[in-house]
Amino acid sequence: MREVPEKPARHRSVTIAVWCMASCAAVWACVVWTPAAFADRAASGELGTWFWVIDVCASLASQSVVPVAAVAFLILLLRRWIAFGAVLVSLIAVVLLPLSEPRLGRVRARESAVRIVIYNAKTSSGAVEAKNELVRSADADVIAMLEAPIDFVGRYLGGEMLDGYASVWHPKGPWSGCPLLVSRLPMEEHGLDLAEIRRRLWDHLYLLEIVRTPAGDVAVVLMHARSPRRAWRWGSGLEQLQAAADIVREIGEQTGLPVVVLGDFNSTPTSVRGRAFADRSGLVRAKPGLMPSGTYPSWAPSALGLAIDGVYASPGVRVARWEPIGSAGSDHRALVIELVLDQPASVSE
Repeated sequence: MREVPEKPARHRSVTIAVWCMASCAAVWACVVWTPAAFADRAASGELGTWFWVIDVCASLASQSVVPVAAVAFLILLLRRWIAFGAVLVSLIAVVLLPLSEPRLGRVRARESAVRIVIYNAKTSSGAVEAKNELVRSADADVIAMLEAPIDFVGRYLGGEMLDGYASVWHPKGPWSGCPLLVSRLPMEEHGLDLAEIRRRLWDHLYLLEIVRTPAGDVAVVLMHARSPRRAWRWGSGLEQLQAAADIVREIGEQTGLPVVVLGDFNSTPTSVRGRAFADRSGLVRAKPGLMPSGTYPSWAPSALGLAIDGVYASPGVRVARWEPIGSAGSDHRALVIELVLDQPASVSE
């Protein structure tokens, strides 16, 4: 009987390496999909900080497409067909992950669209003139700024910054990290009894304004959730989003208006925190599902950035534009979004 020659050690090593890579790709695909299964538990407050690492991984799902594709290409070159098929399935799963969360519908640009700029300016970054020019050059109807430097706030109160824009609320004096929500469209100061809701939002340094757009009134909320750099911060941020979601739902029920929430959520659309906020608030994320683009960090190419800044809005709202722009020294890019209100509504006088 003829003996079958043993395969060279190098061949065995390559096979082991290939299957290790294929296994890692499969495990990664399972990990990044896990938040989709746990969103309900997160929304109901039943998810502990043990989920932190999984959620951070899920936040990087879009960025992982390139390395997983590189692994698939390498295995294809080595002609390990079964392993290639396994990695290809994992790659498809990662690419399709953003489609597992509802997104606002897309429409072409319209004259009635409301243009919004969202910008985390980073308190310590300075360059206040450049920041002012950045947000003003976007020709926005509404500007939402987070972490405004103290010099910027002081000059804004002195009328030097954001001229042409007004707000119902503004700080009594300059302080670092102040949130600013200003508009060149009229804002409704009276007509709705929202004082209690405004106070509860302000407990978290969140703002609420009723903006009168050409298509009708809209309730605009500005918020900033705690970053997930540590497990306790991740858990605290999740609690923030849960509390905010309840208030946001209450705003919609009390006013009958479309609700638009702007801010730095410190969570991507694929993370469990982002999914939980959407489920609990009844709002929908605005970022287009298959658009590879993000705002953080500003030094990275936009296509590889994390989409942690953005908009959640009532289902009747549509998106005409979603585009990161410059950073003016911040670690976040500013984000330009155009929204179209399909169901006009107005404050009852």
